[in-house]
Amino acid sequence: MIFDHSSKTFRNEIYPAYKAQRPEPPEDLRPQFPLTRDATRAFNIACIETEGYEADDIIAAMACAARNAGGTATIISSDKDLMQLIGDGVDMLDPIKNKLIGPDEVFE
Repeated sequence: MIFDHSSKTFRNEIYPAYKAQRPEPPEDLRPQFPLTRDATRAFNIACIETEGYEADDIIAAMACAARNAGGTATIISSDKDLMQLIGDGVDMLDPIKNKLIGPDEVFE
């Protein structure tokens, strides 16, 4: 499971206004973030987060590394931004729609 580490990333150093207009998460959602991490660890699922990087950055790096090593990767997310990674060796499973997305589905 890959998590965002904090709200500041290397992009904020390059462009201080990066995501400045994005609203804060709803008040009732905020306490769920650490609970999600705790529950993930309780099920003995590895948690990966790196200071200065968004989860998307880590997902992209890991998917590309797997593909470049001759392996495959399946990204489990409903974040359409990650579709740009789909191609040879990388597909995506949208857990909301329970749909596997490959290169052909990206163009739909």
